[in-house]
Amino acid sequence: MVLAEITDEILRNAVQAQDANEFDSHDVIFWIARNRPREYASDLQRALVDAGDPFMNLHSVIAQRLAALPDLVDQLHRKRTSISVRGEETECEVWRRVTQPNTLSLSPRHEQLRQHLAGVAGRRKLIHYAEVADMLGIVADRLDHCPELAQSLDEISTFEHGDGRPLLSVVVVRKEDKRPGGGFFKMAKQNGVQSPGADDDEFYVADLNRAWDYWEQHRDSE
Repeated sequence: MVLAEITDEILRNAVQAQDANEFDSHDVIFWIARNRPREYASDLQRALVDAGDPFMNLHSVIAQRLAALPDLVDQLHRKRTSISVRGEETECEVWRRVTQPNTLSLSPRHEQLRQHLAGVAGRRKLIHYAEVADMLGIVADRLDHCPELAQSLDEISTFEHGDGRPLLSVVVVRKEDKRPGGGFFKMAKQNGVQSPGADDDEFYVADLNRAWDYWEQHRDSE
């Protein structure tokens, strides 16, 4: 069989969403099943045409397709044991995400803000938009409609994503509801971190915890 609904873009999103640069096929398959269930179910139905276990048929083709994307992953040619979709411990292929050289750079004031936000994340805290605006010397009547502030935060998170780290502006929130504005989710989708159909609230909680976990473990590198 060939993948009809699970596109290369979906595979890229699945790989980029992994918490670690090294992961296995089950990690990718679970992400697709959770975040793109219609595409997964559709291709699983196609796998019924071939003889044998339809899950194994589909998952083997997913692994083959990953191997055909060398700009996305390295196949490490070793296996590890993890939980399958049936809840059983089985061996599957291990992959490493290919990190492209980051061609972006930050201005001195954005680098200073980046380090401050890393410190906030390392303490598992949040910071309000008004505080960030003050640090950047931005004055605006409505910070939720301030292009300069939005661009600054987007540049920092895009820079972090380019170096394989979580989106750092996830810790910057509105005072009234402790959530980022809509621009954060637009930026996350543009960078391929958030899948188009993913729930914003669920994505926010998961991405915030990724940033907190990462910077809590890397506080010395702030």
